[in-house]
Amino acid sequence: MKELELKVICAQMERDAKRAELRKTVLIDDDDEAAQLKRYVQALTHILAPQPDEVTDTLGWFKGVENQFHKLSVTPEFRSRLIYKYLLTRFRALCSRLSSDIRDDFDKIKEAILKDLGLSAKTFLERFNRVKKRPSDTFTLYESRLTALLKQYLSSRKVETLTY
Repeated sequence: MKELELKVICAQMERDAKRAELRKTVLIDDDDEAAQLKRYVQALTHILAPQPDEVTDTLGWFKGVENQFHKLSVTPEFRSRLIYKYLLTRFRALCSRLSSDIRDDFDKIKEAILKDLGLSAKTFLERFNRVKKRPSDTFTLYESRLTALLKQYLSSRKVETLTY
């Protein structure tokens, strides 16, 4: 009986030692900017998709990116650097031509990209009125596309509530 208790205690001590060692490797010094950036990159690698080719999907993509930044508590100074690798080549080139104060601010990068795309309330309304169901689309996908365009139009018009 004592032998079994001794083995259990030894196993617990080994497990605790391994946990402590793992904590040392996982914990990152908050003062180390490179280590923080690396942690965010690793977290986002499996979560974020590249920027979509479809112009009207870009606004929704940015909202998704912002949601992930919020969930992961990504500090504002890292956001612009983290988003760069997910942008389309065209927009990476645009970012490289921007001044450093704009390039280092996620919201300003987003604004510059949306301005370059020419996304306005008028654009969303025109696309909503022109959208047609593709042969390969399911009705659910078609409805989703229509809903996204309508939400983007209403958002660009700063509509918060609908009354009937």
